Amino acid sequence: MVNIEFKFIYTKPYYTWVEALELFSFKEMSVRRIMADVNKLGRGLDTIGFFKLPGIKGYCIEPYAFQKELERIAVVQPKYDYDLTHQNEIKAGLKVVANNQTIKRSTN
Repeated sequence: MVNIEFKFIYTKPYYTWVEALELFSFKEMSVRRIMADVNKLGRGLDTIGFFKLPGIKGYCIEPYAFQKELERIAVVQPKYDYDLTHQNEIKAGLKVVANNQTIKRSTN
């Protein structure tokens, strides 16, 4: 699959919950689902940049750590089924070529 990279320079070291939702263009339930998945895996919310400060009601989010998590879970889906079939055929062909070259090298 294709790796997704965000190229964005953040203006603050951390953002409040509302600011982060707007910045990353997420709905609240989507972020809560990501948080639940991280908790199910046994990782703390601090690994994805969530923390609480005294006197602030909601979470604060460190954008670069959250960005890394988004890059990890983001998947580029092929546009159509035949794209996926074509990609799989190319991968299979590359394996055959690599195997043939290995066989040729070992016989020489």
